[in-house]
Amino acid sequence: MKVDFRHMEAEMDDLAANMAAISASSARVSAALQDRHRRGAQLAGVQALLRKLQALVEVPGRLRRWAGTEPARALRCYARARAVLRHYRHLPSFRAIEDESHAIMADLARRLRTRLRYVRSGAC
Repeated sequence: MKVDFRHMEAEMDDLAANMAAISASSARVSAALQDRHRRGAQLAGVQALLRKLQALVEVPGRLRRWAGTEPARALRCYARARAVLRHYRHLPSFRAIEDESHAIMADLARRLRTRLRYVRSGAC
């Protein structure tokens, strides 16, 4: 009987040691995964920022494309980008995008006014 208890006690000690080792390994894996998760979240944030920057860089091209065929769409695009471009106009690249976009929209406004005067004059 004493032998069975000693054997059982030894097995319990081995089990406790194995559980401690598993817990330590689990903590290391968890810490590693947490660090990877943090890095992944950071990279996702950078990717989202790059997408937004890419969209801003594409604004002048979109305005040029839509100014002739879809002026309302061009206006919506410009209205969405204008606040961001104004906020960051102190940066030369944003200033260039803002200036180019403004020039395209000024030309669109001039063409629409001309078309409106033409329609009002009854020339159509």
